[in-house]
Amino acid sequence: MAERSLMLSPRDDLGHEDHLASWLDVLPRETVEQMRRMENLPELSGEAEFFPPRADVYNALRQTAPDAVRVIVTGQDPYHEPGQAMGLSFSVREGVRVPPSLRNILKELEADLGHVASSSDLTPWARQGVLLLNTVLTVPPHQANGHARLGWQQVTSAVLECALAQGRPTVVLAWGKQALSTIESVPSHVLPSVSVIASTHPSPLSARRATADLPAFLGSRPFSRANEALEAAGGEGVDWCCI
Repeated sequence: MAERSLMLSPRDDLGHEDHLASWLDVLPRETVEQMRRMENLPELSGEAEFFPPRADVYNALRQTAPDAVRVIVTGQDPYHEPGQAMGLSFSVREGVRVPPSLRNILKELEADLGHVASSSDLTPWARQGVLLLNTVLTVPPHQANGHARLGWQQVTSAVLECALAQGRPTVVLAWGKQALSTIESVPSHVLPSVSVIASTHPSPLSARRATADLPAFLGSRPFSRANEALEAAGGEGVDWCCI
């Protein structure tokens, strides 16, 4: 394999094996080549400022091996304020003010499973096989969706297809219309072993509002339902209360 770029370089500071190399081995060659090309875009190269930090752009893939994925939570793009984004959808590190959507996720965790989270860092979920993947992996400061046209969706669509094609029981938590449409775009032949649990987005604007197609996020019990679906398919549930 050719020498890896800065974003794709192995890391030894994760506290466990860095799984990114495993993804590079199973993703289509053209996807890996695109990942390398992305780093040369003006918006991502040189002194360009964006979030998350370069080393965290592929954090979701570093934390969760492709053959370990059992739940997928897709986000839109990273948080766009300094210090927030860490490369895992919805997650922020300790000491960072909890964003509104994550606050509602933790509120629903308590309502669903009776657990009051003591952390806003969702890394323990990722290490259990919860792929916390944004569909766009970078964002410029203070500009939500600012990198939506760079081509990240081609990369993350390939990641999702690869994860879902592993053949093990998998649950997708599709929060919002965009998340649902992202999953619906995956070729149908890789979906037979996949359960999709959909609701509105956990943002304050939509968390309490059901639509004609989706139930409201708050009250949707995604965590217990995900475990029920995994266990019914012969898989193992996630310890959502580890945070």
